[in-house]
Amino acid sequence: TFSGLPEVWAGEPAGSYSAQDVLPDVPKNVHLHVGLFENTLPGFLDAHDGPIRFMNIDCDSYNSTKSVFDALSHRVVPGTVIVFDEYFMYGDWQEGEFKSFREAATANGWRYEYIAFNLYSKQVAVRIID
Repeated sequence: TFSGLPEVWAGEPAGSYSAQDVLPDVPKNVHLHVGLFENTLPGFLDAHDGPIRFMNIDCDSYNSTKSVFDALSHRVVPGTVIVFDEYFMYGDWQEGEFKSFREAATANGWRYEYIAFNLYSKQVAVRIID
């Protein structure tokens, strides 16, 4: 959002990590979609067809991650790789990206495998099998 966390997450208050709505300089081939996932993903999906082969989930909270999966689950296919930035190994990790992914996997009947993890940075990568 560039305006910080939309809700309390892992003991951090809403608004933490704000860039004060200042967008970073990016290469000309990069387009930033400013706003909440539930507001920006519909337009992005209208402009981009096809399955998702790679997703980088850096949503932090359960609700933000759930918004992403609610919008994108129908485009996840066997072989899709999903990297999570805050998946585990912090205070209430079972209530964040981890929980949202597990719910999406159950709802969509995804079988998956863990292909990488980093205990220090809390990151995990999974591949959807089917």
